[in-house]
Amino acid sequence: MSSPSKISVRIPSDEELLDLVHQMALVIPQALGAPEEISDMIANAVLEAARNAMGHGNGFNHGIPTAITFARERDTMVINIVDQGSGFDPSALEDPTVGTNILRSCGRGIFLMRAFMDSVEFGRKPDGGTIVTLTKSITPIPETGE
Repeated sequence: MSSPSKISVRIPSDEELLDLVHQMALVIPQALGAPEEISDMIANAVLEAARNAMGHGNGFNHGIPTAITFARERDTMVINIVDQGSGFDPSALEDPTVGTNILRSCGRGIFLMRAFMDSVEFGRKPDGGTIVTLTKSITPIPETGE
């Protein structure tokens, strides 16, 4: 049986659901063929992106969903996280590894996403909302023929 190539979920923007998002982000990439060690990196990046989308984008308003799509495109995993917020300028973010930023308790999410993934891109939906696209190369797992 072949695995699906795309899985999408819409989840309420509720901080209490972030653990569920993290668990889904561990399991779904494996269902799409990613090895466990790569799924761990993907899950941590998705958690950070979802936290930002739910909190900064949707104000943790559980009535506003955050959409997450996991897709396998050949040997690459592509994850889109979409919020309904007004957006931000990624180039205006301060480097969390310098000066007094090191002591801040926030501001590391995008830094961590970039550390875990091969590529992190930010875009805007025409009707409003931010799209974060996370990309990670994966090594195919041979099918067992079951």
